[in-house]
Amino acid sequence: RDRRLCLSATSEANVESPDGPSFGGMLTDFSMSTMPLSESAQYEIIFRNEWSQARHPVDYPSNAHWSPPVVVSHTSDYEMWGSGTPSSPGVKVVAETGGTSTISQEISDAGDSIGSSVIGRSIFNNVEQFQEMDPITVDESHNILSAITMVAPSPDWFAGFSNFVPAVDGMWMESFTIESDPYDAGTDGGETFAAGNVPLDPATNVFALTPETTPGGTVFVSDGEILPVASWEFKIVV
Repeated sequence: RDRRLCLSATSEANVESPDGPSFGGMLTDFSMSTMPLSESAQYEIIFRNEWSQARHPVDYPSNAHWSPPVVVSHTSDYEMWGSGTPSSPGVKVVAETGGTSTISQEISDAGDSIGSSVIGRSIFNNVEQFQEMDPITVDESHNILSAITMVAPSPDWFAGFSNFVPAVDGMWMESFTIESDPYDAGTDGGETFAAGNVPLDPATNVFALTPETTPGGTVFVSDGEILPVASWEFKIVV
């Protein structure tokens, strides 16, 4: 269920409809700035929890939390993750343990393909519902955003988005929100949040968790559908 676009009534009515992320979720609203892509921009980021007992009742863990979210701006030469492709070692570590050192090294190794990157902190759902992250910088060359965070605890499940360009007709968006669905990194065969390690050899490709693909057809499912588990709110820093 890789959804491309779903715009709310707050969207700009007189601009071309932008594409949503390539994978990970949907663009739910946006507004436009008057800042051209030729000028670099900084976005403040709020990562917000939407994973809860009420929305995702099956097997919801008492210690539900999110690993430190990773957000990066980049060129088209870099891809953090994608549905239907194998997880990188860094994505595997994030999805299985929440650790960010390996993906941070991958980001560093990508060199000039990376504009900037920020890493947040772990938050527990019964304590905090959102966190403000450090701002991220985008520019004309590094005009793509991607993100990832572990659904924790879990075998290898994560949320995020991949390859989103926050611009329309040569102008940066003023603000936008992306809602994220859960994904499976394809590296562990565990079927419950608290399952022990079940390494997959060979690993499979990354895939979206849907009522058809989630373990038993029940994990994350409520009333026959899987609601988004997180959202990412971006707004230009003035």
